[in-house]
Amino acid sequence: MKPSDKLLIERVLASLNRVAVVFADEALNLHYINPYGFELFDLAVPDNHSPEQSIFSTDTPVKLPDAVIERISHEISQHQHDFIAEFNLGKQGSAEQQKILQFYIAPLPSLLGISSFSDNLKKNKATQKPGYLFQVYDITESEATGKRLQQAKIAFESAAEGIMIMDDKTRIIAMNKGFTDITGFSEDEMMGEIPNVFHGEKYDAVFYQSLWHNLKYEGYWRGELWNTRKNGEQYSEWLTLTTVKDRQNNVVNYVGVFADISELKHSQNRLNELVNHDSLTGLPNRTLLNELLSHAIKRAEREENQLAVLFIDLDRFKAINDSLGHQVGDKLLYEVANRIKLAVRESDVVARLGGDEFLVMMDMIKHKQDVELVTKKIIKALQTEFVIDGRDLFIGASVGIALYPEHSIEVDGLVNAADIAMYHVKNSGKNSHCFYSADLSKNANELFMMENHLRRALERDQLEVYYQPQVRIKDGKIIGAESLLRWRHPELGMVSPAKFIPLAEETGLILQIGEWVLRESALQASRWAHAGYDLNRVSVNVSGVQIQRSNFADTVYGVLIETDCNPRLLELEITESTVMHNTEFVISVFNRIKNLGLKLAIDDFGTGYSSLSHLKRLPLDKLKIDQSFVRELPGNADDAAIANAIHAMANSLGFNVIAEGVETEAQAAFLLDMGCEIAQGYLYSRPVTATQFTALLEAERVKNKTE
Repeated sequence: MKPSDKLLIERVLASLNRVAVVFADEALNLHYINPYGFELFDLAVPDNHSPEQSIFSTDTPVKLPDAVIERISHEISQHQHDFIAEFNLGKQGSAEQQKILQFYIAPLPSLLGISSFSDNLKKNKATQKPGYLFQVYDITESEATGKRLQQAKIAFESAAEGIMIMDDKTRIIAMNKGFTDITGFSEDEMMGEIPNVFHGEKYDAVFYQSLWHNLKYEGYWRGELWNTRKNGEQYSEWLTLTTVKDRQNNVVNYVGVFADISELKHSQNRLNELVNHDSLTGLPNRTLLNELLSHAIKRAEREENQLAVLFIDLDRFKAINDSLGHQVGDKLLYEVANRIKLAVRESDVVARLGGDEFLVMMDMIKHKQDVELVTKKIIKALQTEFVIDGRDLFIGASVGIALYPEHSIEVDGLVNAADIAMYHVKNSGKNSHCFYSADLSKNANELFMMENHLRRALERDQLEVYYQPQVRIKDGKIIGAESLLRWRHPELGMVSPAKFIPLAEETGLILQIGEWVLRESALQASRWAHAGYDLNRVSVNVSGVQIQRSNFADTVYGVLIETDCNPRLLELEITESTVMHNTEFVISVFNRIKNLGLKLAIDDFGTGYSSLSHLKRLPLDKLKIDQSFVRELPGNADDAAIANAIHAMANSLGFNVIAEGVETEAQAAFLLDMGCEIAQGYLYSRPVTATQFTALLEAERVKNKTE
């Protein structure tokens, strides 16, 4: 071979920068490798060798990586001369790099052929044996690209979102399965069609102006749209459109990706419903009410109209809810909501604030009387019995009213003013209505301060139990006592029970205070018994709240155990109105208390209109004639008739009778002639401290000894 041909061949082999050319003997010892081969296999160039010098003898210490030799040997043994393999290659001391290589192997009868164009390769026995020519290509990048394309194809086909590819005229040229799943349209039906979003008649000019402006200058547009499925069903979708351009910045495609968000919209609407409406009644809640009231105030200001806010609090609901359970209470609230809606005008807004509190917003008010008329309709509607699970339930409503702009021009101001007016109704007898006034705010502040003082009264020893004697009329002998709670405040002085007892009941403090009174009375009754005083019993007043909102029978049992008091020394007095409401529950509580050995009495009898059938079922021992029927005896014929009737009925039922509020000898004489043997009142003694009462008992004992 001419020297010039040799040089040409060697230069051609050396210049190949995308294929490694390797000559190797049967043992895969290298006899030739071009410069790209050094780079591809990350081989170190020997010190006595330059990249341009590609021909070397077999004693040159250059070899392919072990993993490559092992794989080539395996493929040759399997007669495979065309294969692809993946290797981690790297020079010693450097990080390995993953490469995918494609091998083409050509067997050579001997390596003598390559010695003809190189003087550097010595002719020896090794060159006379068969060998191999390797062509090796690095396909790492193309394989990665193919893998990415395959992944993209899988993602395109398996995506739950609808994907559509359009040409520069917005005609669909490709779409995935998600498109069909969402819309119902097949690929055959949509090829070449223009999507609805680009239809000129679908949306207004402003929409299209914005869409095309974004696609042209921003390269994308996204938004929420309403679309139509093949079956005609409307659905909501979130669509993203992207512009695809070539290197010359010309639009070649548009890509649309959309998701069916109908379920999400439904969930959002449901969430908004839950956030803005009461889940039990479906009425607007406080959040939505505030928004509606704010808009109504602005409208009233603009049109110079009045606006009214009615704050409704149910009377006796807590007792029903606590005794019959929340399920019955919820059903009752649902019916209350319906009755309120029927009682108001169609334009009025009814909302539930929480618990047993409702609010009515009336706008376009011309006359105050219009508000009062609607309020009375609401109260009357709620007074009629409710039939829940076969039970007849009775409640009432206390309604406070505030007017815009007379009482406030703000949302919170109107609601607070109506709330204050409602509490005034509560404290004045309930089941009525009241318009707000500035004086009520003053009273509300006083009640707030009193509540704070009352909460600290027990821990600061400001409460005390007084006792009023119960006497035998014929001889004036003290046979019992009634416990009466008194509050002596260091700054306010003696606070009237008429003020703080209703407040204690309203706030629930009566539970703690009532238990304390019962415990103090039990301890005192035991002291008097141990001292040998002849006292039949001590009567303790019990609030209806204690009966309805606590495990009262368990409380009584606990007090007896704690004080070691003989239960026959105690008598519990419950008002007639407590018996009227939720009679079945009261009877069950009374039976448990009766089984403990205590006596039971109805206080203020004659004021609550209890039925005879209820009285017959109650395990009672005594009726107490209310002082309102005693006050004008014996001159008032009506009171005399009522007192006689109560006494006669009590006798027929086997109950004892006691009259309270006796202040004159004439009253006592009339009661004794009527057959009533026991009384209490100022005629005998005002309520006194335990020490003073003990003195009365001691004086009576001394008197009895001297007679």
